[in-house]
Amino acid sequence: MAVVYTIIFLGVILLAIGFVTWYYGRVFSGELEECESRITALKPMTSQPYNIMVCPEAEYSINGRLVRGHYYTHVLESAANIKVGDTVRIQVNPRHPKVFRIEDIENSMPMKKTKSSAPYFAIVGAGLIAIGIIFAFYK
Repeated sequence: MAVVYTIIFLGVILLAIGFVTWYYGRVFSGELEECESRITALKPMTSQPYNIMVCPEAEYSINGRLVRGHYYTHVLESAANIKVGDTVRIQVNPRHPKVFRIEDIENSMPMKKTKSSAPYFAIVGAGLIAIGIIFAFYK
């Protein structure tokens, strides 16, 4: 029975990853404003040997007001190629001004793969949940 619960749990996690990725895709699908921003912090999220995941935070001006926002996901510090004090070009949805995208990171290949895989995460997650439920009632 533990295997069934594990399958269902993995399905729920994959389904959640798919929905979160889909949500952030919708946040940035509207009309975006491009602006210059200054990186104020690289907030560490997780650390593995030689691979530190960070969430860049920046200050920028949207509609005449200064906003302090964060990048919408975590990135490898070495892959982001940014440091505190750098000026970068970002994209911001005026409806969600505290979340932004950095153009240089978005155009890299790993990020393009992540955006296109959101439906696959959701489909595989739903499939695992269905398989787990079928196995639970199969006895």
